[in-house]
Amino acid sequence: MKLVRLCALFFLVALANAQAISGAGTISGAGTISVPTTPTLQSILVTPSSPSIANGAAQQFTAMGMYSDGSFQDLTRASTWISANPSIAQIGNITPYQQVNCLAVGGPVVITATDGSVSGTATLTCTGAPAPTLVSIALTPSSATQTNGLSVAYTALGTYSDSSTADVTLTATWASSNTGIATIGTRTTSQAVNCGNPGSGTSNITAQVGAVTSPTSPLTCNPASTLGPPTYNGAITNNATINPPSVPPQVGPTTCSAGSLTSCGNVSGANTVVSAGASYNSEPISRLTDGSTGSPSMSPSASGSGNDNRWNTNSTFISVRLENTGGDKFYSFNPSTMAGSRLYTATVAGGLGFASDTFWSRVTATTVYGFPIASSQLEQLDLSNCVTLPSCGSATAPSPTVVYDFKTSANCLGSVFTVTDNIPSGLAAGDASFAVTFSNSGGQGGAGTKYSAVYVPGKGCIILHTDTGAITADPGFSGGAGLTCSPNCTGTVPGWTTNFGSSGFAIHNSKLSHDGAWLVIGPCFGTSPACGIPCTTSACANVIFWQVGTNVVNIPTTSVGGHQAEGYETFNTIFNGRYNGRQFATPNVVTNYGPAIAWNGTIQQHQGWQNVDAADTYPFFATTFSSITSSYPGPYFNEVVAGVPNTSNTVFRFSPTFNTNKSSAFAIQQAIGEISQDGRFYAWGSDWGGTLGADNGSGTCVLGGPLGGTNCRGDVFVLKLQ
Repeated sequence: MKLVRLCALFFLVALANAQAISGAGTISGAGTISVPTTPTLQSILVTPSSPSIANGAAQQFTAMGMYSDGSFQDLTRASTWISANPSIAQIGNITPYQQVNCLAVGGPVVITATDGSVSGTATLTCTGAPAPTLVSIALTPSSATQTNGLSVAYTALGTYSDSSTADVTLTATWASSNTGIATIGTRTTSQAVNCGNPGSGTSNITAQVGAVTSPTSPLTCNPASTLGPPTYNGAITNNATINPPSVPPQVGPTTCSAGSLTSCGNVSGANTVVSAGASYNSEPISRLTDGSTGSPSMSPSASGSGNDNRWNTNSTFISVRLENTGGDKFYSFNPSTMAGSRLYTATVAGGLGFASDTFWSRVTATTVYGFPIASSQLEQLDLSNCVTLPSCGSATAPSPTVVYDFKTSANCLGSVFTVTDNIPSGLAAGDASFAVTFSNSGGQGGAGTKYSAVYVPGKGCIILHTDTGAITADPGFSGGAGLTCSPNCTGTVPGWTTNFGSSGFAIHNSKLSHDGAWLVIGPCFGTSPACGIPCTTSACANVIFWQVGTNVVNIPTTSVGGHQAEGYETFNTIFNGRYNGRQFATPNVVTNYGPAIAWNGTIQQHQGWQNVDAADTYPFFATTFSSITSSYPGPYFNEVVAGVPNTSNTVFRFSPTFNTNKSSAFAIQQAIGEISQDGRFYAWGSDWGGTLGADNGSGTCVLGGPLGGTNCRGDVFVLKLQ
């Protein structure tokens, strides 16, 4: 059951520290550890993959190389091009692209681009009928605002004379009307446009293919504020002990009194804005949800890890989980007033929701994704008709559409696979790939939870089978290290049974890196009934790093600790009382961040890094929690904090969580929160000292003992990070 995605490996890893690691610094028979020095070319993608054009016309091809560090490079000019049948398709001139001329009707003819020992292919069919011509180009986003020093990921979609469409991001020539404000950056699956001017202004972004140019997309670049991301000059950085107030700030109509907080009964009070307190520079906090609609406790967390992408790109929409019943509701959020509301309430009773956990696009502010319960389908909702805020006016609520079905490919789940559970595992920057763990027997950690899958649009699906170490993939992954493709791809992780035993392991949780190059997989460690495949090897006591598209699995030989956050190339966690980080490619090189804190035991935390930049330099955020809720023995107890991923020993402190840590709902009990993609807001679940009434709407509730309670409700609170 997915009401709780328990602690995102913390308890398993804690057990590992006690039972398996024991200070041993090595793992016998550890899996292949890749320590790249110079990136090597892994594969070449030739685009378009299979065009058809009229005899006498010419087709333009590009060759994009993918390297071992996950980077991309245009190899069109560097490649040697060959036609399998020059009498039909003749290699022509290279401009920015490789031209291939149709000399006769026929095909498909294989066109090969080779650089060194690595090749990629496409096919060209020369027809007797005129080929469709490009009519228009649409850019996504159609307009954007960004802070100087950051970039916007653009894509271009071409529409042709036969009404077909194709992604022309890689073949287009991109331009900025004012390079003093915005410059064209690197191109992978999307085109980065960088804001770099110290001042502010707007530049018009266009994409051109041949004689067709897109409408302009205005990109406004603003100077970095002295408050807020990424410097957060309004946060405190001292290590003073700050005890919580005896009465939390009032977030409802009733004034609460010390000694009778659980009878205060502020069941209602949504959109009340209060202060974190003078000790925290009075950071503003808004109560986003309440019980006025009859809903149970609500929190922003989906998996219980604190590292879910629950905000849209510009902090105007957020997903909220109904803790006791499951499923999500969607809320609007006004970044200026910090007020929110459920969406489509005029056409959907209780507002638009989704039966399972959702996560937002990293490209489009109005697109949200989700996997229905026990489903193989990745679905999306398009909220672009919600233009009348806060509740979308009379607009008709959208219905989900299928993005991809993991059962459609025999190299993925296959048509006969029965899904009993799915665990969404994240999406890469640019929505370039989607990760999910599937089970065909039981739920999280069950005997069938052994399929770590990644879908890459344009390539297809690839799966690591954690019981055997086998890899199966669609032909789009041809050229990946350790994979054999003819045309479907297979491979095996070296040393799998040595490290994980003959039965491998069931998966507790997994998370995708922001560049989509690595999948962090957490084994279910131990012999308890919760682990459907018992695994007690020392390798099972840690997380592992799978380089997606290859058979490379890096196994740390030192404990990674628990409750982690993934960046582009960096993995952050807590171990031995310190925030620390390591590279996915070199997992045994550890850099300590921040001051030594009594994290283990006395204080625990859940962290997230949905705001991370491509260089992995922005702070990562967490809420701390402890059974000690008053008379703290030191700093950082029950707070919203952020660690800085460098050796400056800086921890930003923003606010108390105002939580008793005694709720019956796990995500509220531990005040688990989620950072927004733009780094401006942090949402978390809190019972607000027991002042919010009961889940059933009563004004009086009962708190349980430490870390285990009864019926006091919790709600979502949003902090503006300054």
